[in-house]
Amino acid sequence: MYQYQISAPITLKVLFLYPLSSLLFSALSSMAEIPALFTQRPIVLRHQKAAMYHPFIEAVASTLVDILITFTTVLVFAVMVYFIVGLQPSASQFLCVLPYQST
Repeated sequence: MYQYQISAPITLKVLFLYPLSSLLFSALSSMAEIPALFTQRPIVLRHQKAAMYHPFIEAVASTLVDILITFTTVLVFAVMVYFIVGLQPSASQFLCVLPYQST
């Protein structure tokens, strides 16, 4: 079995780099979607004028798809950062940290 000791570099990584990296990753991934939304807007307006579907329906559909993609991305990022930081490799510890990291 592994013997774990709390050292200063691990503590600093957990306290500062773990929340900071998750915050920066979430912010950058949200900012990356903005150009796609602007390019999609004329298409949505054209569909509204042609009475194909309401823009609200398109917004709900894209939100549902984005929730699934965001959840998957956050989960993969959490797994990578959890092991890079060097926390205990147990499922119970990871599931305790996952809600903290995904906020």
